[in-house]
Amino acid sequence: LDRRSFFISFMVVLFMAMLNAEVVVGSLSDKVDYSGGIESTGGIQAGDVITGISINGGDMRYIALGSEDDEGKGSNAVYKMLNNARGHVRLQVERFLEQPDQMNPGDRQYAKPFVQCWWASAKTLMRRQLKIAKRMQILIILRLLQVIILGMFTGTICFQRGGVNDYYDMNIIRGLGFISMLSLLLINVVQLPVYMQQRPIFYKHRAQRLFRASSYVLSQGIINMPQSFIEATLFALCTFFPSGLSSKDGGIHFFHYWCLLFLVCYFGSFFVLLLSAVAPMFEVANALVGSSLCLFLLFSGFVIYPTVIPQSWKWLLYVNPLHWGNVLYCITQIGETYGDACLHHTSTLIFCEKHPDINVGNAYLRFYELEVGHKWVWISYCVFIGWIIAVN
Repeated sequence: LDRRSFFISFMVVLFMAMLNAEVVVGSLSDKVDYSGGIESTGGIQAGDVITGISINGGDMRYIALGSEDDEGKGSNAVYKMLNNARGHVRLQVERFLEQPDQMNPGDRQYAKPFVQCWWASAKTLMRRQLKIAKRMQILIILRLLQVIILGMFTGTICFQRGGVNDYYDMNIIRGLGFISMLSLLLINVVQLPVYMQQRPIFYKHRAQRLFRASSYVLSQGIINMPQSFIEATLFALCTFFPSGLSSKDGGIHFFHYWCLLFLVCYFGSFFVLLLSAVAPMFEVANALVGSSLCLFLLFSGFVIYPTVIPQSWKWLLYVNPLHWGNVLYCITQIGETYGDACLHHTSTLIFCEKHPDINVGNAYLRFYELEVGHKWVWISYCVFIGWIIAVN
């Protein structure tokens, strides 16, 4: 250090402890490294203990070690030398090493507390996601138009096919349910680029301990719920009544149909969100969406008969949400609405020949190896709700 007094650069404080005396660097001058200030070439820090001093290249003078009196005399001598120092001063210091931190930087970062509590961060994220949804009104409008157009096409193709005891008409009504589920599931794929763009922002905020992952999922689920509700309602109105599905029993069949479409659409939004979170890049997420939909389609029980599926792959049939959606639809829209006895249709309906003792709807379900009985309706609902919770 090059100045009249060492104390200009280092505020050296004499700490007199109960057992010994030490010369300790108390604080560093704010003039160090400034233009016209003090030049420092050392790594001296506040709290360093000075054990030796050399002035203008002279011999190093050490603080005396030994008795308390010797240490006190040595400290006083060094104190006087520093007070009268001129020119270049070289110090020998000792520093206590801190305990090494065993945590890596990532663990240390995520060990910090969050800025907000769980519910407060969830409300903050809901407000933010709502603002994002308002800014993307064009995407919401296009999705609603797509739902209406697809629903009108499907409704006109299946126009007044419901309730007719004809093998081909019943196949069309069965296909109506599967097309409806597939349409509302695929409509959520357009959200994939949006989720991928939002992901790095969320990662940055979570690293800064602003939001939790669970708060983000909850807010996204609440924002997606009204959209799924509107899309399911529009598609149900465009397909249920034009196709001639049963409106008997106080509209309970329409209610089951609407619930099925809502659960499929809501599940699809969470499933796309899940794929956007696990995929490292957009192209991988696209590939995962395609392969997942292929598995849903193959093991739905609609394209391939359940008995044709190998036993080792049968478990994919029972965990497939589209399979249980197909079961729910067929029981509520076919099994419980086609109530004529098969005994009167053995000559016209091929499936009635094998089951003449039951009604037309249940005979049709058994012919296509689907579950029969109202208990499977509630099991299908439970599977869908379980899938939504598991994806979250």
